[in-house]
Amino acid sequence: MAKKATIIISLVPEASEVANEEVEKEIRKEAQIPWCREIERVSIEELEDCYEELREHGLSKKVARNVVSFYEE
Repeated sequence: MAKKATIIISLVPEASEVANEEVEKEIRKEAQIPWCREIERVSIEELEDCYEELREHGLSKKVARNVVSFYEE
């Protein structure tokens, strides 16, 4: 049976100063992940977008901010 892994990473603060396309390109070029045959998809999300999405799912402002802050650390 084929398997697939999902990896979610936090980017360094300097990544906010670079275009998302450049960050994606460098991740694909430099990533060395054991057992990885190929990187199928890299997507960069702005944290504010994540906050708004959480709000749309009914989370309060405070809880949504706490969740986003947790993943920023």
